[in-house]
Amino acid sequence: MSQSNGQLSTTLFSSFLFCLVGVACVFLTLVSVVWFYSSTMLEREQEMAFDLLPGLDAAQQLTSAAADLQSQGLLLSIAQDTQQLDLRREQLDDTMFRVRQASALLELDSSDDQFQLIDEISLMSTSIMEIEQSKSAELRLQNLIDIKEQSLLQFLQQLEKTLQAGIVTVGNELLVVSDTMTGFNSSVGASSSVDDIAKLAEQVLVYEKSNLELQDYLLMIQDLASLSAVVERVPLLTNAKQVTQAEKNRDLLFSALIARSIYLSDKSTSANMIASIRELRGRLGRQGGLFAMQSEALLRSETQKELNEYLSTRISSIFAITDSLRSESSDSVNRLAVNTLNSVRQYRFNLLGISFVALLILAAVGYWLLYRRTVQPLVAISQRISDVGTERFPTHQQSYFLSELNILSTAVAQLDTAQRGQQEQEQKLKQANKNLLQANSELHQFAHVASHDLQEPLRKLQQFSDLLEEEYCSVIDGEGLYYLTSIRTASRRMSDLIKATLAYSRSGSANQMVELVDLNKVLCDVWDEMELAVSDAQAHLHVGTLPTITANTLGVSQLFRNLLSNAIKYNRLGYPAEIVVTASNVHDQSPGVFNIRVEDNGIGIDAQYLERIFIPFERLHNDGVAGTGLGLAICRKVCEAHGWKLIVSSELGKGTSFDIRLPASVIEQW
Repeated sequence: MSQSNGQLSTTLFSSFLFCLVGVACVFLTLVSVVWFYSSTMLEREQEMAFDLLPGLDAAQQLTSAAADLQSQGLLLSIAQDTQQLDLRREQLDDTMFRVRQASALLELDSSDDQFQLIDEISLMSTSIMEIEQSKSAELRLQNLIDIKEQSLLQFLQQLEKTLQAGIVTVGNELLVVSDTMTGFNSSVGASSSVDDIAKLAEQVLVYEKSNLELQDYLLMIQDLASLSAVVERVPLLTNAKQVTQAEKNRDLLFSALIARSIYLSDKSTSANMIASIRELRGRLGRQGGLFAMQSEALLRSETQKELNEYLSTRISSIFAITDSLRSESSDSVNRLAVNTLNSVRQYRFNLLGISFVALLILAAVGYWLLYRRTVQPLVAISQRISDVGTERFPTHQQSYFLSELNILSTAVAQLDTAQRGQQEQEQKLKQANKNLLQANSELHQFAHVASHDLQEPLRKLQQFSDLLEEEYCSVIDGEGLYYLTSIRTASRRMSDLIKATLAYSRSGSANQMVELVDLNKVLCDVWDEMELAVSDAQAHLHVGTLPTITANTLGVSQLFRNLLSNAIKYNRLGYPAEIVVTASNVHDQSPGVFNIRVEDNGIGIDAQYLERIFIPFERLHNDGVAGTGLGLAICRKVCEAHGWKLIVSSELGKGTSFDIRLPASVIEQW
């Protein structure tokens, strides 16, 4: 805090912190209200999301799983083989996994109905597992029945083959007896003896016995066929009554077979036949036999039916429990939804009221701090800024609430003081520039007049020296002629210096007229003007395609005349002067820059003197080379007057290159 002109002022940062604390208080109040009203709603939603809905969902899942268990129990009961049983066992495992998951969800926080539902599902799971075990045992029994059936049928086929062999034997015996009886019938007559008649009666008895044996064999084969039919029908029996009836038929057939086999006791196959029939009877009638296994398989099937009926009873109970849970959950959800709706309405109106109050507070703070204490003072200061440096600027400095605005107001006052001082300096500078321009104009006029006035005495000095030598050469000795020659040489050099000085003063004039200049034509004209010097030095000029530029024609002519003149004057002895002038873009090194190079094969320049050659009247070679020392100075001044840059690079004994860098904007055609 600071005191300025009797008014209390503070920094913008302090005001901002004060307002920030106020906004934070309003925000905390709003957050508290939101937290208070939303906590009860969140509790209801949590109860619904974590208690009611998951429990209801788990109950629905258990109900669906129970229906799946019932259908899978039926599918297990009708499985035809172990492959189908394994496939349905995998489906049963998936359903049991779903049951365990849903039961785990319900067991976390369950009601009585939910616990009852879990118990019912547990009973169904136990029953379905019993169905699966019973069906597995039934399929194993059916497999064993098929194996035993095939074995018994093969055994019956062997017995039938044995009986057929006996029929063939008895048939052969009947043929023999028949033939014998036929012979006796033809030989027996009135004179037949008692012995012949007795033999014939004996053959008749043998024939009748064999015929009875043949009938027994045929009846036995018929009984075996009936027994085979009974064995084949065993897997098709569907209840215990049919099994009992089949066992009775089996026992009757066994009794008939044994009785007939006894009648054949005098045959060699009788003992084996009786033993085989007894073995067959034992395999069909003992504990664990074919009929016993079929009875057990039927018992398993009946057990599965009873378990499926039990599952139907349990599923009805589960549906009733699920309906009760759904009704209870629906009532709870409706109750929670109504309470939540009422809370949301109350929360909305309270939040709207608090937000409106907070908005009013923020608006008041913003109006007071931003508009009254910041914007309006800034507008006043900005109005004072527009009057800076004028008579309208107020002399009295106003005090503001924010110290930063006081600093800004002081800075504006200081700016007014500085502006007034700058205006005074500008007036003085304008007067100085005016005086400088007048002096520069007078200097140019003086240089022009002085050059012409100095040229007149020099011309008279040269003329009278020539007349003196011409008129009095006979009376002037050799030393006098030497003096006259020195006078003429000095006056000629003085004339050249005056001309070069005048050219140098004109070369940097800022008000030169610019026009289109064809550099190819300028080089041709300059080269033609230097015909004598070119011939003496045996110089050759190689010019590439040069552009047409916007420049001062006289200045460009001075530039190339001096560059070519230097290339010819400073040529190496014994070598013809070779001068190459080329033009190129240098966008890669300096974008927007065009370069013109003048390159020669002269004596070159030492690197330490590359900047001295542009100093007026500075000459590096005074050994018989004509010049004033202003040629390269004029070249640089011409380039500077056009805004160009002249760069020199050289190597002793190899030559010198001058690069004229000019902006690409002056290139009109190339």
